[in-house]
Amino acid sequence: MKLTIFSRMVISLLAIFILSMAASVYCILQLRKLDKTTEVITHYDADFIFLQQDLLNTFFSMMRYEKKYFITNDEGLYNRYLLVKADFDKYLSETETLVNTATVDAPTSVACTAEARDLLAKINQNYKRYQSSFNEEINRMKSGTVYDQNGIQKERNDAAEEIMGTLQKLGDDSKKTAVAKAKQLG
Repeated sequence: MKLTIFSRMVISLLAIFILSMAASVYCILQLRKLDKTTEVITHYDADFIFLQQDLLNTFFSMMRYEKKYFITNDEGLYNRYLLVKADFDKYLSETETLVNTATVDAPTSVACTAEARDLLAKINQNYKRYQSSFNEEINRMKSGTVYDQNGIQKERNDAAEEIMGTLQKLGDDSKKTAVAKAKQLG
């Protein structure tokens, strides 16, 4: 069977159409992948990094008010400490919520890594240690009993150093991972 010019032209146009459709579908799929990755970076990763920075700044403020309070015994400083503590608790809760949400919605987020979860658990553990030590010193100071002030302060300072170091590591790791993902986008 000999093909006419018309049939050859139709076949060649059909082949061009199929190739251009395949290229368009490929482009659309790649753009969706790009869109999803940028959404994860801008929504989850950026929020995670900002929350980590808020946690670090708030913890510095907590430590500042705590130290000033123990030096001056000023109730105003204690009240400020409690306000900043409430902010820290809020940011910590938001971070945990973000990690849980990201696990379901954005499994490629830096918040979903096992290391991020481990570091967050370590922060929680040391924060409880810090609060326990702080509350113990407050209670003993208010009751007027004799206590090992240096020992309690050392416990609190050790917990604070662990918290700050872990928060810094969490932030550094998150930033590196987010930047690496952005570089992969091209």
